[in-house]
Amino acid sequence: MLDSIFPRTVPLRQAPAKTTHINEESKKPFILPDEILVQVTNYLLDEDESFRFSRPLLSPPKTQLMFATLCRTNKQWYRISVPNLYANPWLYGHNYQLFVRTVCPTSNESARRSDLARFVKQLDLRLLVHQGSISTTAQLIGRTKANLEVFRAPSSTFGVNCLVALSKCSKLQILDLSRLHAQVQFDDFVRTLSQLHKLQALDTPRIPRTIASSSPQAANKEITWPPFLSKLRMSKLDGSGFLWLFFSAPRWINAYIPNTITSLIIQDGNVEKFEMIQTLQHDVPSLKELTLTNLNLIRGFNNVLQHAPNLERLCISINLITAQFPVFSVEYDGNHPLKHLEIASCSGTVELRSNPATFFSNSHLSEAVNADQLPKLRRVDVWESAAARFRTDELDYGLLHAELVQLGIEDGFDGAGMRIIRDPGWDGMITLT
Repeated sequence: MLDSIFPRTVPLRQAPAKTTHINEESKKPFILPDEILVQVTNYLLDEDESFRFSRPLLSPPKTQLMFATLCRTNKQWYRISVPNLYANPWLYGHNYQLFVRTVCPTSNESARRSDLARFVKQLDLRLLVHQGSISTTAQLIGRTKANLEVFRAPSSTFGVNCLVALSKCSKLQILDLSRLHAQVQFDDFVRTLSQLHKLQALDTPRIPRTIASSSPQAANKEITWPPFLSKLRMSKLDGSGFLWLFFSAPRWINAYIPNTITSLIIQDGNVEKFEMIQTLQHDVPSLKELTLTNLNLIRGFNNVLQHAPNLERLCISINLITAQFPVFSVEYDGNHPLKHLEIASCSGTVELRSNPATFFSNSHLSEAVNADQLPKLRRVDVWESAAARFRTDELDYGLLHAELVQLGIEDGFDGAGMRIIRDPGWDGMITLT
């Protein structure tokens, strides 16, 4: 009866427990395409690109450690990053031998070569002193010649066989031989230079005064300059340097500076021949930047602007110009494009035999600017070591600085005015690499 009044309640079926099914696909990491990773690494390389022509000697590539870390991430990052890791290695001391053993595992030409050698684009060996040998340097150049674009020679482990290996580097754009202690024969250097068709910047080696080839076949020898060479630096001219070959050599050597040069640096040498400026007057009309510092000369360069009509930047030692600077001919149209003038110091030996009263000063520059001889001038930098000679009148100095700043504001020229700067070191002067 109770069952008819209160029907028996049927217990509900217990709901099954929820089970979480983990998607195995979600465990896999998200992999970006190689094309995107390449764009990321190219963005990281942009900050190192500014060091391509003028990397300081003791400054390693900023991205070297970064790419080494990326190579240890996974296989994909290794495949993308290893070409950039080996493209511009920082070689010094003990790690040079490790690099050589990696890139050149054997000297046997018939043996299998390392695939990493094709990634090397820059070889900077300036930090090497006694590491390696001449044959090792030649072998390293030979293994990396396929894509080598920049080479900076070591001080001692470089020889003729290295020049032969360099002549086969068809993609070489920058060549720096300024650190070589040994002299390079003129014929060997010219033969190598004629094969480097893509060279853009050259820092010359020391070449002996006694030219190796004195045979009749060499009577009409001519330097075959690379067609795209735009930066040339000649330094360490100790009386038997490369500069002597251009300006004081016998007339049977048809040497000349190519008219493709836009930046020329001549510095650090005992040069007593004024034929240098005469050659610059006629052979380099395309110059945009000219540096003449630490030369054993006194005056004689007051008319350098007249014979460099397209010059925009001039760095010159204070002993090379006088109060008459700049000197122009009667036909001068008064519209020289010089924008940046840098006054450098003179060597100690020159200063001892110079008359300080004839040195160029800020008063002379102020007169030239007021006379509209340098209408485009906007910036003047003075080395600290030359400031005492140049900055003789504080009033003229201040007025000229204010005038240049005002002109720079009107023209939108950044860095206009006059300032005292720290003397650059040897590597600070290099504009090649």
